[in-house]
This record gives sequence, C-alpha cells and structure tokens, in this order.
Amino acid sequence: MRVLVVAPVFPLRATSGLTIRLRGLLRALVKSHEVTLLCFYREEADLDALTAVNQFCHKIVPVPIQTCSRYQSAPSSRMGTLWHAFFERQPSMVKEWRSTAMEREIEKILSERYDAVWISRLWLTSIMPKISAKTVVDLDDMESVKLRRKLGTMPWKLIRVLGYLETLKLASAERQLVERCSAVVVTSEKDRQALGSDNVFVLPNTVVVPNTVHGVPEKEHDDDLVFFGLMSYSPNADAVEYFSASIWPQIKRARPTARLWIVGANPPPSVSHLHDGTSVIVTGYVDDLAALLAECGVVIAPLRIGGGTRIKILDAMAARKAVVSTSIGCEGLDVRHGEHLLVADSPGEFAQSCLGLMADRERREVLGSAARRLVEERYRWELLPMIVDRILEAVTSR
Repeated sequence: MRVLVVAPVFPLRATSGLTIRLRGLLRALVKSHEVTLLCFYREEADLDALTAVNQFCHKIVPVPIQTCSRYQSAPSSRMGTLWHAFFERQPSMVKEWRSTAMEREIEKILSERYDAVWISRLWLTSIMPKISAKTVVDLDDMESVKLRRKLGTMPWKLIRVLGYLETLKLASAERQLVERCSAVVVTSEKDRQALGSDNVFVLPNTVVVPNTVHGVPEKEHDDDLVFFGLMSYSPNADAVEYFSASIWPQIKRARPTARLWIVGANPPPSVSHLHDGTSVIVTGYVDDLAALLAECGVVIAPLRIGGGTRIKILDAMAARKAVVSTSIGCEGLDVRHGEHLLVADSPGEFAQSCLGLMADRERREVLGSAARRLVEERYRWELLPMIVDRILEAVTSR
C-alpha cells in the first residue's frame, strides 16, 4: 500500500514517547508499504539530518513548525481566552496546530493516489476535511484524560474552570473522530473500550528489547532511585515535583544514603533547582541511558497525569529493572502488582515500596526478570508490523 503519515514532530531523536512511537510505526510500515512522511520540523539542523530517517520512508516532506497558528498569532487576551472557552467548539490545541502550509502540502501529496493516511495525534486533525483517502488517527495520548488529571492537581481558580471546559471539547473531538475516520488507534484495551466502537483498534506501545541487559545485581547501587523521561513534558515534571515534595523526604529519613537520579532532556527550572549534586542529581539528556539504569537499584514512575501508556515503564522492564509506579503510571499495560512491578498510589505506600526494594536485591531481580519476560511476550517491537498491517487491512476493506 501507499501510506501517508502526518506527524507533528520530526522523528530524528527518540527523546519522547511520541517520537519513539512514531519511529516504531515508520519502521513497521516500511517493511511492507511505500511510506511518505509529512511532518513539522523545528530547526534547519533537522533538515540536514533527513538521511537519518530516510531509511523509514520513500519520501519526506518537512514543513516549518513556525507556520502553525500558535507561532503566527499574538498571545490571546483575557477576553479572547474567555471567548474561546465559552463560544468556540474546537479545542485550543487543534486550533493552535493549524498550518496553511501543511494543508497545501497535503493537498499536493494527495493529488496522487494513496491507500491510507495515518495522522499522529489529535493536534493535526484540522486537516481532515481536506483528506479523501482512508484515514487513521493515532490517539496514543488521550488528551482529554491527560488534561482532566492535570487540572485535578491544580487549585480552584478561573484557569481550572476554563480547563474543564477544554476537556469537554477534547472529549467531544475524540468521540467525533471515531465517527469521521476509517479508524482510530489507541494504546490500550482500556482506551478502546472507552471510545466503544468497532473501528477503534489497539496498537500497543512497543520497545526494542536489548539482546543483553547492562544491569546485573552485582553492579546495582541499592541506594539509587531513577526517574527518566522527557522533562519538558509536563506530566514528567509534575511526577518529579510530586515525588520530591511528598515521597522523597520519607525515603531520606529512613535511608539517609539514598540518591535520586532525574534523567531527561530539557528539565524546567522547577526540576533543575532540585539538583544538589549529592543526593539529588538532575542530569539532563544522557547518551547512554541503559548504562545508567544498570547502576540504579529501582526505577520510579510516580505519575499523576497522563493518557495512553507509558513507554518509560516498558523501557525499564525491558532492562530487567524493578519498578515502583502509581496506577496512572502503569495503566493500560498488562502488568500485575507484585509480579511485574509494585503499584503504590499514596506517598507513604510509594516510599515504603521503594525502601523495601532498595533493601531486597533478590526481590528486585525476581520482579525485573518477570517484567522482561512480559515485554518480550507482549511489547517487543517485532510484534508491531503484523498489528499495523492488520489495522490497514481492516481500514482499506471497509
């Protein structure tokens, strides 16, 4: 088949869940299909690296991200924000990601015959009225769920009230996609059931399982906890801030030698200021995450916000690491508490779970081994091409 993939990012570096999923999708598609990628890019340096992703695509059409409305329009006034909240039906993120340059490019591309168009994220669905080919929209992050959870952590102010109005628009837009598209793709059975239609398919997040695992118990530092993820992504920053304020002090009182590693690109000031170089180390981006994981005793995922499923959990499990997560952190994954990882939602329970694993190397090894087996069975990348092909066959046969 000839497939057009429309994406909001240039998948040069696998630094976020979105780029990891997009690269996995392109690698899966190119095995059996001719793929064109239409995407935004941020910097001229990205264009110089086109050859790095040419292996995934027959053709790449880059569009400057500065052509999006969010970069073209002046910041909204208070009155403009209120007007949008109460009188406009389109979610803000869809409006902000509109690009006439992107729309022109997709019209030119689709002047040729394509069997399917695969749109990554709700953000870019404003171009859908111009699409005549079979359309798949990938909702790997359920934006309405993510925003509602974020608002639940905020104090009651006008911005929270306006935010709940936005969640209603996002939820409506997600439901409308089910009616308008040939197919909607989500990451878990839970999300599929929530949308409740026979044209909603599960395409799980997957990871490349390393042939060898850096970490063996003898190299682990019992006292070291690690959180990793793109730190400019607000759910990750919120998780670190919550852990540092509500959980970390309990761990330090019980185990003064404990260290916390916070790993990931672009940490905001609220995260950077946690760095003290001794007990809390904020690294920013690291080239060899696997080596760092191998040396840390426990991976933590204290997330309170998010939608879809978390690739960071799968990466940690593939590395055979013991994980402590909130229910939100591991939701949608086929994991069981006490078998593949530990699940704790209150600060006290989370701290005790971490402390228990820090003191029990054998328990960490049992959890990590079971976790890796699960990833090998259910979430390894090699399973992705077959699932993608089944979705496209279902779409084109409708």
